[in-house]
Formats: sequence, C-alpha cells, structure tokens
Amino acid sequence: MAESSAPTASAVTKVVAVSGAMLATSAYLYYLWSTRPLPVEASSCCADDGESCECGSESCTTTTGMPELEDLDLSAEVAPTSIRSRKVEVARKIPQRESLTGSGDGNLPGAGQKIFFKTFGCSHNTSDSEYMMGLLSSYGYTFAKEISDADVVVLNSCTVKNPSEDALATLVKTAESEGLPTVVCGCVPQADRKSRALRNASLVGTSQIDRIVEVVEETLKGNRVSLLQSKKLPELRELPKIRRNPLVEIVAVNTGCLGKCSYCKTKYARGSLGSYSKEDILARVRMALAEG
Repeated sequence: MAESSAPTASAVTKVVAVSGAMLATSAYLYYLWSTRPLPVEASSCCADDGESCECGSESCTTTTGMPELEDLDLSAEVAPTSIRSRKVEVARKIPQRESLTGSGDGNLPGAGQKIFFKTFGCSHNTSDSEYMMGLLSSYGYTFAKEISDADVVVLNSCTVKNPSEDALATLVKTAESEGLPTVVCGCVPQADRKSRALRNASLVGTSQIDRIVEVVEETLKGNRVSLLQSKKLPELRELPKIRRNPLVEIVAVNTGCLGKCSYCKTKYARGSLGSYSKEDILARVRMALAEG
C-alpha cells in the first residue's frame, strides 16, 4: 500500500510566493483603475467682459458643472442644465456707465427715485457704502431716512457676526412686505449667495461696488441681477463719495486676507490679500484734502 506523500517545504514556499505575487498584481491593477482620470466638463471661470477670474489667471478652466454667469437675470427659475445649454439666452450684459458727476444734466436716470441705504459692519464697509452713495447721487438718486419713503432698498452687509446677518434678514423681509425691490451688497452675498434671505434680492459682490448704478436701475425695472464675479481690486480712486462724516476720509490700503482660518467666513467674502499701489493711496488722500 503506497503512502501519501506530504508536500515538501520548497513546494509550499513556491505556492505562497505565487499567491503573493498574484495578490500584489491585483492590488496594483485596482489602484490604477481607482485613480484613473474621470471625464469632466471644462468651462471658463473668467468674466465675459474681460475681468480677471477668481483663480487669478487671465485664461483658465474649472471643472464645476455650471460656470458662474455675471449679470444673470434670475427672476425665473432655470434648471442648471438649461443654463449650460442656453447660456447666450440667460446671460445679459449690462452696459457699464460713465460717471455723470458735474454734468449738469437735469434728466438723470435716478431723478425722482429715493433709496433707503443701510450699512452694516466695519470701516471698510462704510467706505464702500460712501462710494456707492456717491455714484448713485451722481445719477440723480436721493436717499430716504425710512423704508416706507423709498422706491428701492440697498443694504451693504456684514458677515462677521450673526446679529448683523439677522438684522439684514429682518430688513430684507421688511422691504418685501412693503413691496420694495431690494439690492444686497457686500460680504453676505459674496460668501453665501444661496442664503434664503437673498432669494428675491439683486446681489452685488464686494469687488463690484462700482457697478451699483446699473444694478439699481435693472432692479427698479423688475429684474433680479447677480454681480458676484471676483476682481483682484475694485477701481475706487476716481469714484465720487458721500461721507458719513464730512471730516473723515476712510482710505482702504488693501482688501482681503492672507489667512486660511477654517472658522472665518470673511475670507470667502473678501478673498485673498490685494494691496493698492502707493500712487493710488496718495492720490485718494490728495483728492480728499482737495475736497476739504
């Protein structure tokens, strides 16, 4: 009777080696499959009018499903797929205006229209509001002390503290109850454009304050406009200004921040640090001194 032969040590070693090699090959093939490049839809993240994009380069692409559209009339709900396929139909360019300060024109676009203007937040926000009020005044708009006396409401928002956002939401609701069109500017729409409090308001980002006149005009026509495309620095040196305190000039030397604090929302609103040139700062100071 023949005895069953037990596998030798060398045979066992060969089987183990072959199994290990097969396992390593399978793991490597799975790694290659899991890290393969996925197809994406590329779209330009630069503004249509040549303004620089959020990434800082003049020409770039992003892999987000829908490109941000500046000057978009959002008065009607449109599915994201429809926006991608019909971009030309929904993206409306608003012509940028030239300042009419000192023109003496009695037929200014804002003549007879009153604005309730409210500012929340820091000195930077106050300075931005002074520029916007100066621009609006140069087009004939006047300012009301009460919402009930206004034709349109403009709110410059702050996102640093919750009480400021709560007060903003309350004013937006008050304007809606009065049937008044509303424009919300500043940090809140720039950092949280999908906020429910802003769903019926026109939006102006922190770097688009020089276009407040176009937005107010379109809003008074019944359109909802969103201007949130980022620019490195807004052009402020030549803008007119209505100062809250006639003896105080707030001169911004920079905007944004170098930090990346996870708890801070202001970084999303103001973006990365950008500094004005020494010439721009000195020119603004000289202009303020010349105005007394």
